[in-house]
Amino acid sequence: MTTRMPFGPAARSAAAVTIAVVLLAAGGTAVSAQQPQAGNAAALVEDVKASGDAGVEFMDFVYPGQSIPLGAQGQLVLGYFSSCRVETIHGGTVTIGTAESRVSGGQMRAANRPCDPKRFAATTQTAEAGAAVKRVTPFDDRLWAEASLKSDRPVFRWRDKGPATVRVMEAGQPAPQVVWTASASKGYVEYPGRPALRTGVQYVVEVTGAGGTKHAAFSIDPGLELSDGLLNRTVDVSR
Repeated sequence: MTTRMPFGPAARSAAAVTIAVVLLAAGGTAVSAQQPQAGNAAALVEDVKASGDAGVEFMDFVYPGQSIPLGAQGQLVLGYFSSCRVETIHGGTVTIGTAESRVSGGQMRAANRPCDPKRFAATTQTAEAGAAVKRVTPFDDRLWAEASLKSDRPVFRWRDKGPATVRVMEAGQPAPQVVWTASASKGYVEYPGRPALRTGVQYVVEVTGAGGTKHAAFSIDPGLELSDGLLNRTVDVSR
């Protein structure tokens, strides 16, 4: 079993220079009739093809009770947070559960792959409809949960739509060092692999867009017993 290194006092002090954590801001957007407004996100859309009016896109969160029509030719791949179950569904109508889906009029192939359910429990508990804004200390233990990733090509995912600027910083420095900057427009972006992210170093990803600035902490540990699928590479930047 691999042990993660916590932030020490020096790293916390350095990162606090530039980081103010903000909880998910209240959103005024109406929720689709297919998507229940309350509850925790249950799964991540890892792929969707030829789905017509499915109402979901790549990298969307989906919620228990949500109905997704795929039509005759649609395909959907879901990664469930709590069960580490990956489902590939062809056609029909999919009803999202808490740990697996029900499919009517289609076919499903499912498998389990190692993941870390506890990591997602802290970051997906607020529905897309939003919650009241609340400011906390930057290193509140409930929010500053470091995501340990096996892959050195993380995918950063946030909830706000529209253009955003993404920065990855190395936290354990007297002043946090920016190692990568990118612009994004789809609510997610994949780290390109260069500059290489170092094993055992605490990084912070910062996303600035229409909903303000949000952060998440992560580190790279190739020794983790996790698969290298999209779910395990995703860092949810919602705080």
